[in-house]
Amino acid sequence: MRPNFHAIEAIAYGLGYGIKGLPTFFRLGWLPLLLLTGIAFFLMQQGVDFNFGGTETGANVEVTEEGMFGSSSVFMNKGFEINPEEWTGSVILASAGALLALILFVPALVAMTREAAGVEVRGGFLPAFGSPEVAYLVAVILSVLIFLLVILVAALGIAVPLGISGALLEGQLTEDSIGPIAIILILAFIAFLIWFGTRFSLFSYHAAVTGRIAPLEAFGLTGGRFWKLFGSWVLISIVVGLLGGLIELIGLGFAAFNMVFLPLLLQLVSQIYQSVAQTGFAGRVVGDLMATREHLAAENV
Repeated sequence: MRPNFHAIEAIAYGLGYGIKGLPTFFRLGWLPLLLLTGIAFFLMQQGVDFNFGGTETGANVEVTEEGMFGSSSVFMNKGFEINPEEWTGSVILASAGALLALILFVPALVAMTREAAGVEVRGGFLPAFGSPEVAYLVAVILSVLIFLLVILVAALGIAVPLGISGALLEGQLTEDSIGPIAIILILAFIAFLIWFGTRFSLFSYHAAVTGRIAPLEAFGLTGGRFWKLFGSWVLISIVVGLLGGLIELIGLGFAAFNMVFLPLLLQLVSQIYQSVAQTGFAGRVVGDLMATREHLAAENV
């Protein structure tokens, strides 16, 4: 009998893991978290300097007819010119730093996935890359590329038959007859993408647990469990989103009293909780489908 997963138990585990998994998240994710925080403050400071740097010194600020962000806009500050190209350079630098931070988050995400699946977790306090981390990163990149390819193929699968039918039945099809056909094909296209996305949703988590890049194996892992997995993803996304929204709503209450730092902190807490909870859910599902918990228990006997 093939291993299965219990939807309600996996969802409950994920919701609880949003708190339980925080030590693992911060143990391996503190460095990229600090990097992202620094990038945020850097962009905020650059924005302040760019928009208000001239007026703070009492100097004249010149804005062309193209607007503040126009190609020839010039800001005068103590004799120096600040133009949009400088701001663009700052954004590029910040984007590169954010990409580095996301890569450095991989060890934390892998550790949480493996912990939820019931397999060995890497120790230490610095991000390190072994076979599970590399496999996870490659799987994420492949997931994006494969999904884009699937979208392209599915779109062609709709456009080509529709175009051929239109050419063969030229003059016989009216707008009233084409409309329903187009709607049916579009709905079929959306349904296929949902089906494929759900079946393929565990690929990166499977790579984190096994340390292998095996898309077909991960795809087969969800065979015969589409509705169960799809419903579980929808349910945990809604519940986690509501909990995260509640945290952010509390932050908006503080913002009404001109408190800036606390709302931003609560928004960060909300995002971290949602990410950790969904990672815990996915790791638990992979662990159940691969029966890693039973294997681990048998090894410890």
